[in-house]
Amino acid sequence: MEALSAPIADTRRGPLVGTKVGKYELTRLLGSGTTSSVYLARDPATARDVAVKLFSIDQSTDPEQATLIRKFFLTEVLLAQKLRHPNIVQIYDSAVDDNRAYIAMEHVHGTTLDKYCQGGSLLDFKRVAEILQTVCAALDYAANAKDLAGRPLHVVHRDVSPGNVMVTTEGRVKLIDFGIAHAANRFSQTRAGVVKGKYEYMSPE
Repeated sequence: MEALSAPIADTRRGPLVGTKVGKYELTRLLGSGTTSSVYLARDPATARDVAVKLFSIDQSTDPEQATLIRKFFLTEVLLAQKLRHPNIVQIYDSAVDDNRAYIAMEHVHGTTLDKYCQGGSLLDFKRVAEILQTVCAALDYAANAKDLAGRPLHVVHRDVSPGNVMVTTEGRVKLIDFGIAHAANRFSQTRAGVVKGKYEYMSPE
């Protein structure tokens, strides 16, 4: 597995394109954020495209920040692997160690709702209502999902922003990024008095 010590640039090429992470060959940078970048990759075992979300952790990373990255990673994997819903992106594989972490997930061909929040690109009311209904159904499923012992997880996404809702080329809706989700179990990434997420899209809870 290639180390993720190189800086991750926000370009279509990306410094890691052409390298391998686990068994996945990275072919294109899809986007990047504060703690992670997402690459289009190829799974040779299934001959399918996947999205690989990389969390960069190297010697230059602040120890406290590195701890948070690992927590976000574990939260997303442990929660998302328990959620099986047609409108929640599917997790296939994951790995983490001291220097790197990645999640291989379903590659969604489409765009986020950010595209439709600009003047001249707004969706009509009927389509907006359909998307809202679908997202609410996915959130309701997550809130009522249960662990292996049958205990409710009470998962709250906490960042249902336009950038975390994908619309596929076929018009299907997918909810993504459970990195700061809250659950009524040990996977929650919140202490009392700590606020995370975007204020504009924060859940009432």
